[in-house]
Amino acid sequence: MSPPVMIFGVYGHTGRFVLDELRRRGSAVVMSGRDPARLAELAVTGDLVRPAEVTDPGALSRAADGCAAILNCAGPFAETASPLVETALRLGIPYLGVAGEPGVVADIFARYDAPARERSIAVVPAAGFFGGLGDLLADAARGAWRDADLARVAIAFDRWNPTPGSRAAGASLAGRRWVWTGGALEVRSGPPPLSQVEFPPPFGTQPAMSEYPSPDAVMIPRGLATPQVDVVMALGGLAALRDPAACSPQPTPGRRSDQRFVVQANVHCHGEARTASAHGRDIYAITAPIVVEALSHALSGQRSGALSLSQLMDGRSTLSAISGAFDRLELP
Repeated sequence: MSPPVMIFGVYGHTGRFVLDELRRRGSAVVMSGRDPARLAELAVTGDLVRPAEVTDPGALSRAADGCAAILNCAGPFAETASPLVETALRLGIPYLGVAGEPGVVADIFARYDAPARERSIAVVPAAGFFGGLGDLLADAARGAWRDADLARVAIAFDRWNPTPGSRAAGASLAGRRWVWTGGALEVRSGPPPLSQVEFPPPFGTQPAMSEYPSPDAVMIPRGLATPQVDVVMALGGLAALRDPAACSPQPTPGRRSDQRFVVQANVHCHGEARTASAHGRDIYAITAPIVVEALSHALSGQRSGALSLSQLMDGRSTLSAISGAFDRLELP
C-alpha cells in the first residue's frame, strides 16, 4: 500500500470533505490536528491518529513521519501554514494547503520557493476554491497564450455560511487588499471599488466589490505573464462573513450544502477575450476534488518549488478530470 497522506485539521468542515475524497480514491490517511478527541471521533479502522500542535515542530514531524504528503485544511492559515510547510521541508514531502488569505499565500511564495526547489518538493499554498479554482479556469481560458493583457476572475454565491476558519481569515485581512497591478503585487487599504457586474446566469447583474482579497491575484501571475489581475466578488455573498449571527455551514444528507456558486475567468490579449467558468454547489466541498487532484500531480515529482496550481498542472485537463464535481463546466 502507498504511504498515507496526513490531513491536518481533518475534523474541520473542509477537512472532512478532503478526508472523504481521499477515502473515495483509496488513499490511506493520517488524521492530525490540535484536538485528540475530535480526531478520535472521525477515525475508522486503518486510520492513524496523530494529534499535534502547530507550535511544536517535533510533534508535527512525528505526526507526518512516513507520510507521502501533508494536506493542510486548518485555518486560520496565518497560524498553521508556515509550521506545516517547514515540516514538509524537513521531511522532504509535498505540502498542499487550502489557504484563502492572499497575504499568507504571497508569503509562502516569497519564503519557500527556493527551499522547496532545493528539496525537490512541491509546495502549493492555495489548492482550493479561493485561489486554486480561479487559477485553473484562467489557465484553461488562456489556451496557448503565453501572456495576456488582463486576467479577471468574477465570483458569485447565492449565500455564504462561513466556517469559523473563514471568519478568522476575513478578520486577519484587516481591510487590506492584495492587488496584482502593473506587473507587481500591491497591498491596498481603504474602501474597495464597487460597481455593477454582469455574472453568468442565474446570478445576472449584481453590485460587486472589485479588488476582492482572494489568492487568485497572487496565484494567476505565477503561471500567466500579465500586468493586471482583477478579482470581483458579488456583494450578496459577503454579508454573512461580517454577520456574527450567520450560521456556520450545515451540510445536507449528501454532505454537500445547496449553496450555489459561479466562478468565471476572462483572459484578454490583444483585443481578444477567452472565458472559462465553473458552476457548482458548496465552496468548501468543491475544494476536496481540487486539492486531491493536485496531490496526485505533486506526488509525481515533476515540478518543485512553491507553485500555483497552473504551474503544477494544466488547467483544462485538470478541470476536465474533476468535471463531475461541478454542476456545469464551460471551457473554451
